[in-house]
Amino acid sequence: MKPSSQSQHPDPNHSLPALLNYIDGAVEAPTQARGNTLRDPNNRQPLQAQMSSAPERVEAALAAAHAAHNAGDWEETPAATRADILDRIADQLAQPAMCERIAYADAITTGAVINVTRHMAQLAPFVFRSAANYIRAGHLSQKLPGK
Repeated sequence: MKPSSQSQHPDPNHSLPALLNYIDGAVEAPTQARGNTLRDPNNRQPLQAQMSSAPERVEAALAAAHAAHNAGDWEETPAATRADILDRIADQLAQPAMCERIAYADAITTGAVINVTRHMAQLAPFVFRSAANYIRAGHLSQKLPGK
């Protein structure tokens, strides 16, 4: 087995992304302090306060998701366009720097070994590409009657 050129530990120079909600086209930070702090599992140093969204913001997110679903914008977008969008997401996720950011955030927030989270992060682009190929193959063109 050849030694990895990457560190076996999360890079301490990385940082976690800010906690943000995306609700109905607006970006906002969660406002409810949970009373604990996320700590680096390797050295117990504090990393980030754990936060939650206020119940009314959760309700707003659910209402926005419901409205977006009912509007049918994604469903009415041509299949080829939807597949292209998913491929562009996969392209971004496949960038080495993005894979490393995802792996770091996963390792540091779960305590999982960084080598495991690196492998998991590398799977994300394949999931989006598979969905794009599924759409291109016509599997989502069948419409079923709803309620």
